[in-house]
Amino acid sequence: MEELSLDASIVQAHQHSAGAKKRGPSSEIGHSRGGASTKIHAIVDAYGNPVYFMISEGQRNDINFAIPLLKHVNLKGNNILADRGYDSDKLIDYIYEQGGEPTIPSRKGAKFERHCD
Repeated sequence: MEELSLDASIVQAHQHSAGAKKRGPSSEIGHSRGGASTKIHAIVDAYGNPVYFMISEGQRNDINFAIPLLKHVNLKGNNILADRGYDSDKLIDYIYEQGGEPTIPSRKGAKFERHCD
């Protein structure tokens, strides 16, 4: 069984990043309280090597990209690790349906708490 980790990280965009031409593909630069930013959503293997990644605006929620990321990976027989920000019945069901094993701790105060060691 291989372990795959799912997470996202914000990258602050340069102050002039919003000055790009408005034509062409989206630059995926978002604006939030901290300024212009981009978020990298990634799946990495047990050694930290990237398996697949996507880029979004910095203010986008991590859970929205979990299933689209995982669709690019064979989950059968793999252990999928993620933090409690990815605690979602829809995501956990998807991982089980694809033959994977989710290791995602429950959010604090959840009705049904999953234990992860």
